[in-house]
Amino acid sequence: LYIVKREFYFQKRLQADIIVAGDPGSAGMAGYLLASKYKKPLHVHIERDHISLSYLRISIVGAFRTVFARIVAGQATTVSVGQEKTKAAMVKMDPRFADRTTFIPRYIDTKAIQSEETDPADDLHLKYTDFRAIMLVVAPLTHEHNVRLAIRSLAEVSKYYRHIGLVIVGNGPLKIPLKWLAWRLKVADKVIFESMRDDLVSYYKSAHVLIVPSLHEEYGTIIEDAAAAGCAIVTSPVGIAPVLIQHGQSGFLCDPKVPSEFWNSSDALIRNPQLWDEVKNTIPAPVRADNFPRRARTPLPHQ
Repeated sequence: LYIVKREFYFQKRLQADIIVAGDPGSAGMAGYLLASKYKKPLHVHIERDHISLSYLRISIVGAFRTVFARIVAGQATTVSVGQEKTKAAMVKMDPRFADRTTFIPRYIDTKAIQSEETDPADDLHLKYTDFRAIMLVVAPLTHEHNVRLAIRSLAEVSKYYRHIGLVIVGNGPLKIPLKWLAWRLKVADKVIFESMRDDLVSYYKSAHVLIVPSLHEEYGTIIEDAAAAGCAIVTSPVGIAPVLIQHGQSGFLCDPKVPSEFWNSSDALIRNPQLWDEVKNTIPAPVRADNFPRRARTPLPHQ
């Protein structure tokens, strides 16, 4: 606030037409105070789904963050979001945000991903030759990303299909509990843990199916990247998934609260090669930010 007053306030006015906050947290609060003091419209960008009331049940910190974000976002003139779920939560909070909230997909260089050749050193089938089909999870090993559901899905599918493995790429505090779960379900020899890495295109191209069992939000842009790479996807309705995936045709949208949906969908893709081919050939390219339909400009309440 001090920097803004020192650098941008002169000639008895703030030399800016709009205040933009990159998140609904501390930046959002600073933006709200500036917008209130200088009577300027406020725009808030919400990348993660912190508006959803489901965060109230995760932890005290999550609950505080949600309440704080809802207060700040509720004072915004316009809002942009990175997930459709966040937009739905904004509209539910206040119907006026139906016209004031815009979903902005993250930019994905689809052509670069599609043209990249699979690196033999990162081909999952060459790395793990015991597995004929490989399920892939890319996520932090935390409660929020619900990786345990992927292990349970593997345990169910492996009852009918022996030569299947699960590769989990990620770091986090639940690594030991997840290994214990795999041992308890008698699939420890089928679960491979790898540390998080940057380039995963070869993994997406060589995996049989990507599992995204997250409770609330996608990790990074894994759904977009996997779709661009042509990987079959079984996911909860997080991030861009509801926009990108048509259930049963270009992938599967499953409820993380109904575990059987995940293992039934995974089982269908693994045991039915024809369905797997159809899904892979139907996956659309991710929506790019530069060709996303433009909205007609809505006058701000201040004008």
